[in-house]
Amino acid sequence: MQREKSSDFMPIVAGVAKQSYLATSLEDTSSNEKLIANVKLMRNYGILVLFINSIANYFQDLTYSLFFTSISCTILVLTHFFIKDTHFRITRFIFVVTVCMSISALCYVEGVVVGDYLYVFVLLIISIFIYDYKETAQLIFVFVATICCFAFIFSMAPFHSTVQRIGEQAERITFMINIFASVFITCMISFVILKQNYYNSKNILQEQQFFNTVFNTSSYAAFIIDGHTMAITDCNKQSLQMFDINDKPLLLEKSINILFKDFHTDEKISELFLKNKENWQGELTCFIASGVEFPGYVSIAPFLHGDKLLKKVTILDITALKKTQAELVIAKDKAEQAMKAKSQFLSNMSHELRTPLNGIIGTANLLLDEASMPEQKEHFDLLKFSSEHMLHLINDVLDFSKIEADMMELEKVPFNTNEFLHKIHNLFASQYAKKNILLEFDLDSKLDRYLLGDETRLSQVLSNLIANALKFTENGKVVVTAKMIKSTSKKASIYFSVKDTGLGITKKQQELIFLSFTQGDTTTTRKFGGTGLGLSISKNIIGLYNGEIKVESEKGKGSNFYFTIDLDLHLSNKSFVNEKIMSSLVSLENMKVLIAEDNLINMLVARKFLKKWNVVPEEAINGIEALDKFRKEDFDVLLIDLEMPEMDGYETIKEIRKINTHIPVIAFTAAVYDDMQTDLIGKGFTDYIQKPFRPEDLHRKLSFYAKSVAG
Repeated sequence: MQREKSSDFMPIVAGVAKQSYLATSLEDTSSNEKLIANVKLMRNYGILVLFINSIANYFQDLTYSLFFTSISCTILVLTHFFIKDTHFRITRFIFVVTVCMSISALCYVEGVVVGDYLYVFVLLIISIFIYDYKETAQLIFVFVATICCFAFIFSMAPFHSTVQRIGEQAERITFMINIFASVFITCMISFVILKQNYYNSKNILQEQQFFNTVFNTSSYAAFIIDGHTMAITDCNKQSLQMFDINDKPLLLEKSINILFKDFHTDEKISELFLKNKENWQGELTCFIASGVEFPGYVSIAPFLHGDKLLKKVTILDITALKKTQAELVIAKDKAEQAMKAKSQFLSNMSHELRTPLNGIIGTANLLLDEASMPEQKEHFDLLKFSSEHMLHLINDVLDFSKIEADMMELEKVPFNTNEFLHKIHNLFASQYAKKNILLEFDLDSKLDRYLLGDETRLSQVLSNLIANALKFTENGKVVVTAKMIKSTSKKASIYFSVKDTGLGITKKQQELIFLSFTQGDTTTTRKFGGTGLGLSISKNIIGLYNGEIKVESEKGKGSNFYFTIDLDLHLSNKSFVNEKIMSSLVSLENMKVLIAEDNLINMLVARKFLKKWNVVPEEAINGIEALDKFRKEDFDVLLIDLEMPEMDGYETIKEIRKINTHIPVIAFTAAVYDDMQTDLIGKGFTDYIQKPFRPEDLHRKLSFYAKSVAG
């Protein structure tokens, strides 16, 4: 059966207790306002009656009566100035006391025959009108004051006046005025009460209609249930539609738990609806008599109606939401699979691209060493530069793909900051010398210490900035500054800057240079080349350090790229084997090295350099052959490629470690992935060297292990 699904998903029930408190506060405020209005109205009626009596007394020359009515009238007029929210109870007290005393005094000086006692009954009606039924003490005071007034009149007041002379005609006139005034006031009060009751009833009816409309037009099913029996006492129209019920009485007096799956055996449902005394929200499986099930977001809010405990239960059909969530999970899984496939593709591409480049760059290095003619050396220099440039572009693309996939992570290994910067200086010294550009390093002496960080990534950032400075500077100099801004017992803040005297960058171009595949000017790519990824990658690497790379520049006046990063202090100056290779070039003569490499060009390049260094190389084209030779001969170092047919480097190292756990084994690989060093060491390798390799890097690593073996 197809059902209409609600797409709304929102919190259903607000706090009932809070609503009740607000409603009570509003009710009290409204009640006070009505009482103040009633007191004002009754005061005005009192002033009118006393004023009319004062006029009649004046013309009838009733001096004492005139005195009391005018005084009482004046007192009531004066209450106008302090009948406010905080004083209206005092005004009521003054009003009651003034009227009681005025009635008592008039009955005493005019006699009972004139009917002033009629106002006592009017006062009782007024008291009910201007007092709240909750104010029991004040109502008792009014009734006591009225009874005392009435008792005084019929016990102390004479039938005919003995204080002032009143004729029979004056008595009749005064009696008629009192009857008329008391009847008039009674009628007016009755009219006001009826009118107020009418509007109150009308407002209550409109409010009830409003809440019924809200209740029945809600997008969720709402039920009111008995808090003790779970019986449904009321529900809205959406409830009937959601549970496919044609007639409301079919639901009333039924237990709410019949709307949920397994309600006969699931104690949780009964506990929620019967025992739970607090608000609850969560998901339950709803059940329709026709057999259809659907997920519902259920909210339970208990509240008191009089002395009866009720609970409001609201249900929202979240089938569409669940479907969307399931689709999102599937999409997430597909995205993760695609990301994994992309990562694998990048790793494979890295290996496939770097392997031939290793052969090209290695061959170029060999030819440069062997070239005798100047024109040949120039061609080989160009070949080496072009191949290294291509390798740099490949590295940029692979790094950008890592950043885009949020897969780039920073290592945290110790390195000496000054030695690290001297390496970078040596890397660029010859390039700057060829272009006659001065390269200066301004280093803080405090940096001659070990810090924890990713030396490779930091070198990538500085190398990119220094290479760019060289690229865009025709004359002058480039100054690299490194200084410690502050240091604690655990961290150091290091400031780096690369300042040149080159072309400079306009303000508009500065907004673009850190974007991917973007350079400051479209002519830049044509003139200088590049992918436009270098600064974008550098920005992301510094971002991983929670820093920000910035630029200050002016067209024609050079540029200054700078950033500050925080690095943890390395508490010991002892460096790790894989991170600090001894820089001195020692003799490798008669060192026995086993090379396992399936690529003939890579094998040729490695063999050439090893023989040049008087190393005794032994070759194997796969892991099986390497393992066989390792069992038969003794070697000082093993150089094992990771990607080989029949038995790869990972399987080979497992078998080697079963035989010898101490021999140095260097992974010889073109692969690139996160936490590569940690992963390889964890799998049994001692070190690794990246293809395409630099001859000096391979020599240093072999030198270190030659010293280790000798030691």
